[in-house]
Amino acid sequence: MGRRTLLLISSILVAAVGTALVAIYVRGADQRAEANARVVSVLVASRDIPSGRSLQEQLDASAFTTENVLQREKTPGVISDASQLAPMADQGFVTLAPITAGQVIQRGLFGKSAAGAADLGLAPKQMRMAVQLADPNRSAGFLFGGSHVAVFVTIGTGAAQTTGLVLDDVTVLSVGAAPVRAPDEAAEQTQGGTATSEDAVPTTIVSMAVTQDQAQKLILAQKAGDLYFAILRPDEKGDPNLPATTVDKLLP
Repeated sequence: MGRRTLLLISSILVAAVGTALVAIYVRGADQRAEANARVVSVLVASRDIPSGRSLQEQLDASAFTTENVLQREKTPGVISDASQLAPMADQGFVTLAPITAGQVIQRGLFGKSAAGAADLGLAPKQMRMAVQLADPNRSAGFLFGGSHVAVFVTIGTGAAQTTGLVLDDVTVLSVGAAPVRAPDEAAEQTQGGTATSEDAVPTTIVSMAVTQDQAQKLILAQKAGDLYFAILRPDEKGDPNLPATTVDKLLP
């Protein structure tokens, strides 16, 4: 009887400890999810800004505005408000590359000289180009400045859809979140329910170093269909000789 009692007590204690550990884990997971879903402020360009423009002049012209993004979309180096640009403006910083309207502002976009193309990671005859992609299209969470990517496009609809390689190797210069409106601003009454920013797929602006030929292909591909980035090893490229995949070739 004594042994049975001890075993019963031990079982109860083990169950209690297990339940407590599960509760702690769930509470931590909830806190992490809540933190990622929190809306924070970031600075965004309110208009297109060419390369080499004075940062102080852009501040005076109200070329930046504050928008909201989800906490998980705020990458390192992102500016939260215009006051953080003031010290750089005092030092005579200029834009190192063209900034697109709606682009989230990062510290690396400004420097003391726009002439130093090497500081941008650009080789001769290269230019900086930005595209806006949904998270799944850009390999969310794994893409960063310095990554090498192969660029694919899916065009057409229904049984006529085709996916193929557009560029076999492109270097990513920077990755920044595109603004997502706060839930209280984005909520809209729709039939059968309420739509909020949580329903939207987060998007990101990716800047790349490309040649003119590559830029033209990217622009046309983005207009014609959906772009997808696949991250490469630095010493590998996509295979341009592999034929495009069509719906009739999708399954064995």
